[in-house]
Amino acid sequence: MSRAAGRSLITLGEQYHLIRPLNAASGTLFLYLVLDRGRSNLAPARHNLKRLESPLEV
Repeated sequence: MSRAAGRSLITLGEQYHLIRPLNAASGTLFLYLVLDRGRSNLAPARHNLKRLESPLEV
């Protein structure tokens, strides 16, 4: 599965749920972020989540 295909955005009521897969030697891990729709900005949140993903070693 490509990295782009594995990214997910789910909207539920008052929340955004961002899911980003991480490849690990022992399998696949996920970064999972829940945002309040009324208090958050989706574009910077996605950018920051991607930035946090880069230095992680799993």
